[in-house]
Amino acid sequence: MKGSDKREKLFQIYNKNWKITKAEYKFTIPPPTLLDDTIMCPLCGKFFTKDYLDTTRENHLTLEDVPPAQLGGKPIILTCKLCNNFSGHKMDAQLIEYIKVQSFLTGDIGAEIRIPSTTLNYTGGKITCSANLSIHNNDTFLFKVNIKKGEQRHDKFRQLDKILTTGIDFHFHSPPIKIVNIAILRIAYLLLFQKFGHLISFNSNYNAIRKQILFTDLDVLQSYGILKLEAMRKIQTSEGIYIDRKLNCFIVNFDLKIRDKIQKVLVFIPSPFTDAETFYKKFASQTKVTFSLSEKFTEDNFLTDPLKVFSWLKSFRK
Repeated sequence: MKGSDKREKLFQIYNKNWKITKAEYKFTIPPPTLLDDTIMCPLCGKFFTKDYLDTTRENHLTLEDVPPAQLGGKPIILTCKLCNNFSGHKMDAQLIEYIKVQSFLTGDIGAEIRIPSTTLNYTGGKITCSANLSIHNNDTFLFKVNIKKGEQRHDKFRQLDKILTTGIDFHFHSPPIKIVNIAILRIAYLLLFQKFGHLISFNSNYNAIRKQILFTDLDVLQSYGILKLEAMRKIQTSEGIYIDRKLNCFIVNFDLKIRDKIQKVLVFIPSPFTDAETFYKKFASQTKVTFSLSEKFTEDNFLTDPLKVFSWLKSFRK
């Protein structure tokens, strides 16, 4: 399906969800527009009419890959271009780089990292450049120098395999864990929106989550509800959205895929009736989290079936 057709189809789905929700939802503060031909960007909360599918518009509606396409995701929702470019690409790149670094540090064959600056020492001088370093096999690394076509030093680089090198000095850094965690929280939040629609983006209890995603420099949340990596390696359940009544929250279970390796991720997001800041403050104080993945949302039509759009909320009132 073409990108334009996909965007059109998603607009129709979420526009229908908007109409159903608008008719029944009790707005404490009326939204800025009550036009029928409208959907909301789930991150910034701005409303967009159908003409914003036109890619010539300055802040048009874009397909959002959730998780990022490089990590196995697919285009499943629409977000505005500003949210997609700023909070999406900025954090997605950091998350992808983090996973690559972790894969490299654990010795996975084929794992590759980017080295922004490295120095090649050889008899008679040295060359500074950027490079990629990958694990070729159990005891061999593959070092690939990045050469820009037409670069002044191009001839020298081509002779490197004939020069006796005396050493390679390089450094690399893992992306900031805070940005990585917010990127993961962003994925989980968008998967909730994909499942339940505007009832997620309207909910003021999630304002702190949206604010943290949009303003990564701020410390809005005391934790991000992400299960530790060691614990996630033991999880065998399938991807999806689960509910834990004892913790009064969603558990969003999804996979990040890079090459032939799958990293399972679990993110805890409070129920629609629980303030996010309060929930994550309590989560941060816990040294151990006991949870259940026994109750999964299997219904696929919480978006456009008028009888089901609000039905999932009852799960938290039992």
